[in-house]
Amino acid sequence: METPSVYIVVDIETDGPVPSRHAMRNLSAVVIDEAAKNLTFFQRTYCLLKAVTLTQTR
Repeated sequence: METPSVYIVVDIETDGPVPSRHAMRNLSAVVIDEAAKNLTFFQRTYCLLKAVTLTQTR
């Protein structure tokens, strides 16, 4: 008997391209089977925090 395939799709939304300057806004994931039946779903929306200034110390 063949084991059925399961697919995991993950999507990340950010407010910019640079990780140290921009934040992740949303993380979503869905698990589906070969018939495209939704097996489970996760979504989290993050709130914007105060900007952090990175400084280099010597």
